[in-house]
Amino acid sequence: TQPTLPSVEKVFLPTLREIIGDLEKDFSVPLGWEWKEAKKALRFPRLDVTVWCRPADEDIGTKGANIAFGWMDEVSDGHQQMSFLLLDASVRQTGYPQQLWVTSTPDWRQPWIRQRWMDHVNPLSGRPLNEDSYPAWHMESAENIYLDEETRQHWEDTYGDTPFAAEQ
Repeated sequence: TQPTLPSVEKVFLPTLREIIGDLEKDFSVPLGWEWKEAKKALRFPRLDVTVWCRPADEDIGTKGANIAFGWMDEVSDGHQQMSFLLLDASVRQTGYPQQLWVTSTPDWRQPWIRQRWMDHVNPLSGRPLNEDSYPAWHMESAENIYLDEETRQHWEDTYGDTPFAAEQ
């Protein structure tokens, strides 16, 4: 999921095109994927794989799916807890390793994120959660291997140690 449908097309698809292009170049294996606009889905015919791209602000888009994995990007944007719960319940496809992961900039205005991944407490019931099931990895923008040195230096010069710098 992406926070909104426009972010699927503005953020996710360009990033995917870049990643897949690098994979095809590095491994000399054409993945042969196509974007199915009407279904908002990626189709990899050679692999018999479909990847649905859904806006998290429309939680009904994930309800009832039967999937092997899920990824929610920018989970702190808006109110995505219900989408997370629906997607989490959908990761149940047999015969595959099952995994759901989220990515986000550090925004603790959404208490459910802090409770689940930092405090390891179920935000709905208050019960403890298994820390191994909800690991969190933290990365500074300067550690991003995809940033060139000029951009990294620009961010450091412009934002320094401000709270906004943590979100870049």
